[in-house]
Amino acid sequence: MARSRSRGSRLGSLSAYRVTSWAGRAGVAAAFLLQALALVDASWTSHAWTAPGVSTSFVFGLLEGLRHLTVVVEVLGSALLFVPGCTAVGALMLSGTAFVTLFARVFFLGGDPIVSLLLFLASAALVGQRRRELVAIWRFHTRTHQPTLATARQQ
Repeated sequence: MARSRSRGSRLGSLSAYRVTSWAGRAGVAAAFLLQALALVDASWTSHAWTAPGVSTSFVFGLLEGLRHLTVVVEVLGSALLFVPGCTAVGALMLSGTAFVTLFARVFFLGGDPIVSLLLFLASAALVGQRRRELVAIWRFHTRTHQPTLATARQQ
């Protein structure tokens, strides 16, 4: 009888972990999707970006391209959070995006970096939680790209 109770408590804690894991991933994905939506909606028509000697169309074209790249990375990373085995990769993509956004807010753009900091911490927590997936991906990658004895003899 004691075994069934301990097994039941383990299953209960496992299901609680799964629920909190899914809820955390959903919260982070929703936050990044809202930020991507805000980037799409934002109007970057301010001429504060112009530098002396650089044409305005070049600067705005570069910024528009970076803004669209950021939106694509955030949407793709948010989608990868829900793909089994790719959660760590999606969290790593989102963490990198949030770090670059935080760096730009602090040193270049100005403004309030709190949202970027919270997004970075949340996505970094997901990376830390799923670090074993990254190690498994790395081991699989290095195992498949090691030269075999037959290819070493041919060289």
